[in-house]
Amino acid sequence: MHFLADESIFPLRQPGAFDRETFACACLLGIILGAGYDFIRALRRGARLGRAAENILDFVYTLFFFFCYFILSVARAGEMRFFTFAAMLIGAAAERFTLGRLIVTVFFRFFRLLRALWDRGPGRGVAKIIQIIKAEFVKSKSKLRKFQKNKKKVLKLRI
Repeated sequence: MHFLADESIFPLRQPGAFDRETFACACLLGIILGAGYDFIRALRRGARLGRAAENILDFVYTLFFFFCYFILSVARAGEMRFFTFAAMLIGAAAERFTLGRLIVTVFFRFFRLLRALWDRGPGRGVAKIIQIIKAEFVKSKSKLRKFQKNKKKVLKLRI
């Protein structure tokens, strides 16, 4: 049991250079993840996604962010450390305030262009098909409602 506490096998503290290197890697990862979130923001604005799709994208991004944090923490330091998470947040904030607007603007215009091309071309055909299906569904549903109304007659009892 004495060998488990031996510092040569399990060092209690990594040297400062290793911490600075880990901090730099975490900041770089934060910048990359910040750019990824700006991509999602541009997609949200340009493609006009529904609320459910936005929530799913945010949930998947959050899972991916914490997965990257876990992998970086365990791979670099062998344990989960708060300074790695703080460095990722610093990198994401730095990206947001420097390149964020540029990335969102460029991708927003790209997604808006794709949306306009979709609306002019195949989007019209898909919308027409959905409109026909909706019309048929409403017709069949109204027939069902008429049938249900006839079955709901009140019974009168004579006493």
